[in-house]
Amino acid sequence: MRSTSTLSPTLDSKGYKLKYGAVGAAVGLVGFIGGPVGLLTCPAGGIAGFYLGKIIGEWRTFHLKLEAQNYLCQWKIEQNTRPS
Repeated sequence: MRSTSTLSPTLDSKGYKLKYGAVGAAVGLVGFIGGPVGLLTCPAGGIAGFYLGKIIGEWRTFHLKLEAQNYLCQWKIEQNTRPS
């Protein structure tokens, strides 16, 4: 059986990590601008947001690949059990 990474180029974990990481960094930067220290907490918020977004991107990629593998298994089972 072929692996799911060769089936669709859109299931690239780097893309999801970067996309969710960038969104997380932007939210972290904006969220910490109004903090009590302001400019000192802003980079920390960006780094924390990027890390959290990266984790979410990894989880999303894993979930999509697992779902694709499940569909392939179901399809193969139906092919093997369908009466001729």
